[in-house]
Amino acid sequence: MTYVGQQPGFTVTPGDAVSFTASGGCAAYIDVLGSCFGNNPITPYIIMQVPFGSENLPDWTINPAFEGPPPSGTSLDNFYQLSMNEALITVITLPPVGAYWSFQTYLIERDWTYYNNGEPTTGCPSAFTDASGIQHVTTPVYDSDGTDPNDCGYDVFGEFNNSINNAVVFNQFGQGFSNANGSNPVAIAVITTPNQALYNTLKQDFSAPRGQSPFGSASEIFPEVMPTSGKTSLNIGLQQTSDLFGSIMRYNVPEGPTGTVWQDNPGTYINVYRVYSSATPTSFPTPTITAQSYNTDECNLGSNGCAVTRYQSDLTELSGLLVTYLNSLQGHIYTAASANSHPTNGFGCPEIGNFCQGSTNDNDSYRSYGIGLLPIGSYAIVVGALHSTSAGDTATPPGPLNNSVYTSVTWADSAQYITGISENEGVTGGPSQSNVSATGFASPPLLTGSAAALLNKLNLYNEASPQLQADLPDLYAVVLSRPVSNCTIALCNAKNGFVYLINTSYPPNGIPPDDNISVTERAYLLPGTPDPLLPPTALIGASAPYLIGPTIICDKTVNACNW
Repeated sequence: MTYVGQQPGFTVTPGDAVSFTASGGCAAYIDVLGSCFGNNPITPYIIMQVPFGSENLPDWTINPAFEGPPPSGTSLDNFYQLSMNEALITVITLPPVGAYWSFQTYLIERDWTYYNNGEPTTGCPSAFTDASGIQHVTTPVYDSDGTDPNDCGYDVFGEFNNSINNAVVFNQFGQGFSNANGSNPVAIAVITTPNQALYNTLKQDFSAPRGQSPFGSASEIFPEVMPTSGKTSLNIGLQQTSDLFGSIMRYNVPEGPTGTVWQDNPGTYINVYRVYSSATPTSFPTPTITAQSYNTDECNLGSNGCAVTRYQSDLTELSGLLVTYLNSLQGHIYTAASANSHPTNGFGCPEIGNFCQGSTNDNDSYRSYGIGLLPIGSYAIVVGALHSTSAGDTATPPGPLNNSVYTSVTWADSAQYITGISENEGVTGGPSQSNVSATGFASPPLLTGSAAALLNKLNLYNEASPQLQADLPDLYAVVLSRPVSNCTIALCNAKNGFVYLINTSYPPNGIPPDDNISVTERAYLLPGTPDPLLPPTALIGASAPYLIGPTIICDKTVNACNW
């Protein structure tokens, strides 16, 4: 397609948007990459399929599972590179009301020499120590002919900017969703580029007369800046050693069936374009990274972290009651371990090469823990703070927490690969809870009341202190177990609501008993009041809210907790 807008020298090639399931699903990603990247089957990723340009993609990306039908005669791929003269335009018809949606581009993979000061080497090392003394482990090599240096790289899956989400769009535009029934649809456009001059031109062209722009119309334009300076600086280009990107959208807990239709057919509501301009490019200024806001400081941010705060003491008492009960069962020894330290924020991932699991700056970075094996007759319990409690959920101080619109707990099959890094093979399930005050509607409250229900079923409620009893509405409990034919206790009865039985089949329907299991807590943050979100030209999230991490109770007889 030849661009006919404000300025000559442009070419525009359309792409597509597909659900993660339609894009090969977990099986395809595991087969090629050994990882499902934490995709949740309840709310699957929406993948932007980008037209091929002149990039040099790693061999492993040239796979039918990652490629789409070419609507323009140009092949599409889930992964891409961009030059300084290019931009990705994503026009999104806002989805119907749900708990949360976000759009974000990630640094997927970076050539390993970036973290080795560019020093030449022979072959692909399994590990090395950089000039700062930091130990690095390279990702698996999926290179058919041994000549592609970009296949000797790092899986980063890390953020380099703030996501564009319903809260950001609402604060800038006054509307974050379409109506629940799909009426009053409004389109916004996200322009992903390292080129400020190109962004300015494209933004102007969205206001061109009808027929003068190939992108259609958009009510609001949002920049997704690809930094070329600063700590999150990217290696922009189309060379073998240039950075590799992927753009995804999350849309969680639609309120009604119209939202589910939107979720299952994203190509109908999302238009993707790759744009090239022959004009001289200019870089954006180094972005300002600003801390996110929150409503309730769950840890008080004191020198002792979460160790002495009210909610952490609640979790310590709750886990102690459960460990005592579990250890009363014959043949097993249980232990509890909690993580009081804040997880690594995603902005550190591109800088030092951490694998960031697709965290986003507008949520509490994913907390993932290994619980090891879960044989029949063994249990694992996760207890944590329910960050999304709202005014109607608890009537006693210090609640409600009101820190997120959506909290979920998921579990996945884990496996050890040649990197020595534990990777998610694929999320198999998990409960969630949405914040009614924030979303305006109630989703199935699968986490709400679960901590109190567990103590009641185990006859432990009266053993809890008055403070713990008062705070139980702000806490959750999830019990992981295996199906048994002669279940005689509450921990293996799925009818209790807090018990989740994991089948022994392979993902996505189960996890074999000889595979390790990992658990991830996600909490999508609610913007603080009265603090507004900054406009998306700034990068938000250098210091996410200090939320209490969950406590994991594992069967030490089988294996101790591991993270």
